[in-house]
Amino acid sequence: MTSVLSFLLLLTSSFLYLQPAPQFSGTMVIELSNLPADKSGTVYIGIYNKAADFPEKGKAAYNAKVKVTKQDKAVAKIENATFGEYAIALFYDTNNNGTIDTNFLGIPKEPYGFSNSLYHATRATSFEEAKFSFTQNSSAVKIKLKN
Repeated sequence: MTSVLSFLLLLTSSFLYLQPAPQFSGTMVIELSNLPADKSGTVYIGIYNKAADFPEKGKAAYNAKVKVTKQDKAVAKIENATFGEYAIALFYDTNNNGTIDTNFLGIPKEPYGFSNSLYHATRATSFEEAKFSFTQNSSAVKIKLKN
């Protein structure tokens, strides 16, 4: 009886061992639209996982750059991004100076965007408004830039 019990325990533990390990990261796909098709430049993307850091330069959990040549759409892929909650802030640097140009009031002169494509006339989009969940079942994050 003891040997049968031992065999069943060994068999059960073998099946548990063969179960696939849970995934904790994946490829985040970001689809950008409404880029000015008559311009070329670089889209700078910051992907933030903390409200206190959003959208501070140098504090993003992940960064990406996408070169764009006179087209109205682009795609960025972040490999091995950890599943969790994020917010994205980005800008399209059309004059290739590596920074977002603003007017004297601080309003961007170059196209910009946030995850959830929510924009306000008098203030920046908050982390909570731009937040989305990135999971194993996530579809692409779609962002329509504001010109």
